[in-house]
Amino acid sequence: MTTGAGTGEDTPISLVVDTNVWLDMLVFQDPGTCRLALLLHPSSPVSALSSEAMRAELADVITRPQFKLGKAEQAGLLARFDGIVTFTPAALDCRLPCRDPDDRKFLDLAIDRRTTWLLSRDRALLAARKLAWRRFEVRIGQVPDFYTWLDATSRGASG
Repeated sequence: MTTGAGTGEDTPISLVVDTNVWLDMLVFQDPGTCRLALLLHPSSPVSALSSEAMRAELADVITRPQFKLGKAEQAGLLARFDGIVTFTPAALDCRLPCRDPDDRKFLDLAIDRRTTWLLSRDRALLAARKLAWRRFEVRIGQVPDFYTWLDATSRGASG
């Protein structure tokens, strides 16, 4: 099984994706997240985990006036999100420091489920990257970091 992106990777890759990255992908169609969107489909070994609290945060954020999304657009975005993620129960506190209590749910889920990556642009989450790797071997980084790792993994698997 491969990711369909030329990775040659046989091992499933699990991700936790924070709200800002979901906004980049689902609301803004940021070119930097196009590859990620292609990787996150039902038959791919790349999967995104989410809790109900993470979905609720996204649902709340997309109602804000700056996004100018009507009710139908909001419902469509949440339906796309629901079709991409694998829902899992909320996780227990992983005991890693996190400056923003609202970000705990992402960090806790990534650590509890020992995901391959936690993708974020949030400084509070990115600040935990070294400790998360040392203690739990969970990578925290931005989408381009994930792509770099994925490409390197692919080269290692094919050569």
